[in-house]
Amino acid sequence: MQLSYIGQAFSQPTIYDLIFSCLPPPTIMRCGRTCRVIYVATKDFNTRAYNINRHLSRFFNDPEGFRSLQAQTAALISGSNALQFLDRSHYADSDLDVFVFAGTVREIGRWLINHEGYSFTPRPEQSPEFEKAAVEMSPVPGEPEAFEVHEAEYRSTGIIGVHSFSKAPDLTIQLITTRRTPMDCILRFHSTCVMNVIAFDAAYSLYPRATFDLRRGLSLAHISPREAKALAKYGARGWVIHSTIWPHEEDTLKPLFKVDVLRRMIDRDSWVIPFDTTDITLRSPFNLSSPPFTEDPAAFSSWTLCGRTSLEYDMSYRFLSSTILKYDYVNDDPGFLEVMIAFFQKQGSLEHSKFRGLPKDVEAWTWWDASLPGFYKAYLKRLEDRRMDES
Repeated sequence: MQLSYIGQAFSQPTIYDLIFSCLPPPTIMRCGRTCRVIYVATKDFNTRAYNINRHLSRFFNDPEGFRSLQAQTAALISGSNALQFLDRSHYADSDLDVFVFAGTVREIGRWLINHEGYSFTPRPEQSPEFEKAAVEMSPVPGEPEAFEVHEAEYRSTGIIGVHSFSKAPDLTIQLITTRRTPMDCILRFHSTCVMNVIAFDAAYSLYPRATFDLRRGLSLAHISPREAKALAKYGARGWVIHSTIWPHEEDTLKPLFKVDVLRRMIDRDSWVIPFDTTDITLRSPFNLSSPPFTEDPAAFSSWTLCGRTSLEYDMSYRFLSSTILKYDYVNDDPGFLEVMIAFFQKQGSLEHSKFRGLPKDVEAWTWWDASLPGFYKAYLKRLEDRRMDES
């Protein structure tokens, strides 16, 4: 009899929407694992609760147009906006922070101005004209960065420029241009609770159980006074921020934050919400000789949260980079790096030999980012097969 009542309740959206709206995301996921009826109900609820076009409509008249721009430029939304989306909450005073590759800031800025009616709001040291301000921004190897982004909510390391755009009555978008890759900056945030990402095709939370179930975050090493103010803001919003992991907490907090565990964007410890991309214009091939690469580069990221000293924790990763890759990738997996090095050497040798003694033709140079998903999928399958053989 009780099971029939459950079946009836979780077959009616008006009922289960009220129930799920009171639950944190991890609890909803656990409910979905209890039986098929509730699983179907959670999937249906999520399509409405995590409607990315509705979420972005606060900032954009054409949210699908912006997502198409994301798809073409590999731009990522992060910080408090991504946190709000995943937490199903709203901060009245929050802006939209978009982390972009250096070569795409002008394209995205022009779209905001010409397509969405935003105005460029320069800082005192910037040119009042966006085109000039974007050109003036240039990475200088080895030069320390010094940019103020939302009162230092994010660390400036890895950032080479910040351009703000505003629109009445109270909308602000910041384009945060990265030195190497957006994920490099996101993994350098002051604490784990803001390590959430919205790409064109999915939303990711890197530490979902700690962030949304237990409302806890771990601060990374060397917190500045201004970063401490940002942490106070999240404390006021209900998050408990740990300064470190003390010896008596190791049995609970180290597993919670996956300390010294190799992590991936799509592993079992991440929370991934895929989006419908039916009406999204995917990335065009880089040139005539390059295979189409439509995935977001962030999806191939890996990292490790390590204890630098007995009381300091920080992220460990390197960059997967090659002359035959258009993008740089965050990587802390030596096994995958070993696989890719062989490919870089063999394919890279061919690409360079094509121009030996000849001027380089941009259209003839082949970018091989499109091969990355295949290598990655095969590598992960080998790891899984090995794990099954050992179990």
